[in-house]
Amino acid sequence: MKNETINNPQELTPSEDLPLIIQVGSIITLKSHYCTHEDDFSLTMHDGKPEFVPPLMVVTEVLRQKKHKIDENTGDPLLTENYKNQYKCTWFSNTKFQFEETWFHDNQVKKIILDTNNKAEKTQTYVGQKFEFITNPLESKKQKRSTKKVNQDSNDYSITPNLLHVCPILIGIGTSKYESKDPIFDKFNVQIRYTTKLLIKCKYYNENLNKFSEHLIPIEALNFLNEPKIEKIKVAIKQKNYLKINFDGDELLVKPFHLIEKSGHYFLSYYDFYNSKKDEKKIPEIEPTIFDKISSKRLPFIETKSTGNIYSGIDEANITSLFASRSNNKYFIRYLSLKGDRTFRTISNPEVFKVPLNSIEIIYIKAFCYLREEERHFRLNRIESIEELI
Repeated sequence: MKNETINNPQELTPSEDLPLIIQVGSIITLKSHYCTHEDDFSLTMHDGKPEFVPPLMVVTEVLRQKKHKIDENTGDPLLTENYKNQYKCTWFSNTKFQFEETWFHDNQVKKIILDTNNKAEKTQTYVGQKFEFITNPLESKKQKRSTKKVNQDSNDYSITPNLLHVCPILIGIGTSKYESKDPIFDKFNVQIRYTTKLLIKCKYYNENLNKFSEHLIPIEALNFLNEPKIEKIKVAIKQKNYLKINFDGDELLVKPFHLIEKSGHYFLSYYDFYNSKKDEKKIPEIEPTIFDKISSKRLPFIETKSTGNIYSGIDEANITSLFASRSNNKYFIRYLSLKGDRTFRTISNPEVFKVPLNSIEIIYIKAFCYLREEERHFRLNRIESIEELI
């Protein structure tokens, strides 16, 4: 890197100065923590005392200690890559139910790699706004596995959330400009201290003290919590309807069961008809569409008229008609196994074929089964009903 001469006091950004890998607002933890990347919190469980796992912390101040070389001709300092950093960090202690602060050297900590898109912007309104501490999404994902010995040859396991350092939801009640009491520049007029410019005064319920507490938190350490659009979901659950809902670009047809609140975020538990499974996901910002049925066509078809019931069962003719020109659609079937057990399957790419057996022909449907995640064969006379999913 080309050396630069600093003649006047100025506030250098990381792009102008030597790069700050860890900045104000970065999430860091001790190097002893078992996670490094955002994905690690979903893929890895901790087996042991949860108190042994260090908290995730937010950097609120950076102190750079540089060793300068002096230009022999001008006497000005030259920037070099020979420097060390210290970080002032904040985290939430669930045992004390308060925010704690301390300093670390750069050889003691590591940065958690993630992409946080909901950080509070300095142009928005803060009073009355709901916030979360930016470590919450990751701290909420931590899981603890406990081992219980069943007998000499086998063990049983239970998995529970490790919420030791999850912070309660915060409400903004005011702001305060941050002014450092310590020097920002060194004697060579080079910036050595990086801090926040704005503090948000937040209120939260303190469980230990059984009262409400207040704390000033740097804006870089907060995420906005937007109100989720859950009214249609409540209606669908209450009226036992169905939803078409878009999760991260994947549109699903679901039967909603429950709304679940987790640290200020709402999740939906549901049955996914397209993939034949129960699941639970965070509610997206896009509102779902409500349906009172899951199918556009159904076999057997029953229609009530004044003259009585008209019944059309499942046979080769009407099943072939149902599948005609619709090979890319998905179908929901109620199927009886050879033992008489009833299962519910979602299938796609169906084909009708026959297998001769003695003097008769057995009609089968060959299709991809989403429950088994592979191609399967279904005897037509064991299919109780079939519906073309909307």
